[in-house]
Amino acid sequence: MKPSPLLRWPGAVPGEGDAAGVAAFYTNPYVEQRELEAGRGFVDLSHWRVVRGRPGAWPSECPGAHHAREVLECDSRGRIRGALLRCAGSREDVFLSPPGGLDSHMCPASYIAIGTTTQGAERLRAAMHGRPGLSTVFWEDWWPDSDIVILLVEDIEVLARAGQAAGMSPVGLFAWDAHRAAARRPDPFRAARAGAGLTEIYGPGVAGTCASREVGTRESGERSTRQFGGAGRSLACLYLEGPDAADLPEAGTPVLAERSDAVSASGASGNAAGEAETNQPDGAVVGLVLSAVRHWEEGPLALALIREPAALGAVLVGEFRCGVEPIPLPTRAPVVVTIRDTGEKSVGGRD
Repeated sequence: MKPSPLLRWPGAVPGEGDAAGVAAFYTNPYVEQRELEAGRGFVDLSHWRVVRGRPGAWPSECPGAHHAREVLECDSRGRIRGALLRCAGSREDVFLSPPGGLDSHMCPASYIAIGTTTQGAERLRAAMHGRPGLSTVFWEDWWPDSDIVILLVEDIEVLARAGQAAGMSPVGLFAWDAHRAAARRPDPFRAARAGAGLTEIYGPGVAGTCASREVGTRESGERSTRQFGGAGRSLACLYLEGPDAADLPEAGTPVLAERSDAVSASGASGNAAGEAETNQPDGAVVGLVLSAVRHWEEGPLALALIREPAALGAVLVGEFRCGVEPIPLPTRAPVVVTIRDTGEKSVGGRD
């Protein structure tokens, strides 16, 4: 991608890989996290794809689709394969995804994505009042305890100067990821790369709808839900305790039960945990890491999918020994799901 003009901002340090064209941070990532939380920061997401979609370009005919804020693609087993964020518009919708996301076959839109919070969005709208270029279309997170908002702007430098005059400043992707993790909000794009199950991230409500309407199984609803979307693991937050200089675990890093916990986890989940036994000296593999961050207040955190997290006193991830906090899943999920394996099926999530 073409490097963002905000990489010329004082102190800007580029990200890595697909995010090399935007800033990972500008000054101190911890200070930037606090600025974002306080509504005084905004994040350059110009490496994201922004596309336009009229009815028919996405599964808009599905029940509840007009309320959907996320569009997911799953295989027939309910594993998430791709995701888009939907910004509802009066004439057409706008969809967002990071590099390598779902190939939507839609037309590019002439906007740049800007991440911020509810309070930050209010300040940016006020700062841009009377100036052209800020779209009325935006994305607001529906996840409980998350105040993430993504605005769409034509010229990021115009917005940055207006924001700076209003007492705001750009913050990097490190602050963005840490803010999301602190809200216990799983990243749907990382979940897709990990092949996470629909129920594991969004709860049984959406998967129950998919199973009963689309999968066509003759078994009980409970078993159908378990089959579609892999409800064998649960979302959890891990508090990483270890050497200060230790690298954070990468996405996909295995989560191991301590040996004393491995037996109880195996007994609690039947053969599932037993099948995960490996020759690792510390115990059984009970899950995997979705993402890891360093938070200014809570320290190193990781969001992970784990079997029976409530039954585990502690787990091991790389050099870290971790406390486990189960994350309750939302009861409502405004998502629409397309199943692509043998044919195409579309279902709506409950809003």
